[in-house]
Amino acid sequence: MNQIKAVVWGAALVLLALIGGTGWLLYERIESTVAPKDAATKKDIERVEVKQKQQDQRLGDLESRVTVAEGRITDVEKETGKLRGEVNTLQTELKQVKEKGEANSASIKDLETKIAEKEKRIADLEKERDKTRQDMQAMQKDIEEIKRALGIKRPD
Repeated sequence: MNQIKAVVWGAALVLLALIGGTGWLLYERIESTVAPKDAATKKDIERVEVKQKQQDQRLGDLESRVTVAEGRITDVEKETGKLRGEVNTLQTELKQVKEKGEANSASIKDLETKIAEKEKRIADLEKERDKTRQDMQAMQKDIEEIKRALGIKRPD
């Protein structure tokens, strides 16, 4: 009986060894299929660290460029605000000039009308003057004829 027990225990141990070995082979097969084949070396880690430092440097450079750009944007926004103020002032002044121009235009039209009236009055007065001269010349002739008829001489 001891021998049967020993054989059974031996067979059980062999069976367990076979199961364990098969399990190990399956594990290795799964690991070789699923797990990465290359393990990271010290050089790989150093290379990654160098690339990370380069990326950090680039990031720092970009951050400083962004800071400079933000400063420029702030300056441009200030200048834009200043220019908008100037534009508003100029638009107000332009509006005032237009209003004055319209008022001046109306005043000019009024003055032109008055000038036209005065020119017409001057023309009328010149006609009246010319008529008066003609009348005076005619009267002077009449006076001279009357003097001749009366025998009055002209004092020279």
